Amino acid sequence: MKPNVILTTSSLVTIFLVTALGLAAPVAGQEPSAHPPLIQLRLARETPAPGFALTKSLADSTLYVASRVILEDAGIQQARTSPTTDGVVLTIHVTPQAATRLTESFKGHIGWRLAILVNGQLNGAGVIKQELRISAENPATLAIHLPRAAADEFAAAVAARWPAHR
Repeated sequence: MKPNVILTTSSLVTIFLVTALGLAAPVAGQEPSAHPPLIQLRLARETPAPGFALTKSLADSTLYVASRVILEDAGIQQARTSPTTDGVVLTIHVTPQAATRLTESFKGHIGWRLAILVNGQLNGAGVIKQELRISAENPATLAIHLPRAAADEFAAAVAARWPAHR
């Protein structure tokens, strides 16, 4: 069984996402970088379309992931993690511009997928169940189910990128 990732806002609107455990291949067409963004969100779909690259995860799930990034590190003002028994909960506060991009990206894309990339690698994608209204004041929460070692590594990277005193 694949673990769930849940994106929520404090208004309790939820999108359920399914992630593959372990490493995955980088998104095709993405420029290689010594320091890829830690977190990215992109639209994804199951059929080919212009602007979408075929991407395969280690778990053999195959999706077409958009070249357009909806959210990445630069749009995140603050992030923190909390450990769970099977991963981490990531809470992010986004910039006003990122909030607008996220909200606009969900419009008209019910039934599409939302791909989560960690360190430039496809971590998972789940079906967008409903439109979300994200704001800079209303944090989004990602509950990410990972093996303990991977969760600890991810939490350390988030803490280093977004120090709590910022």
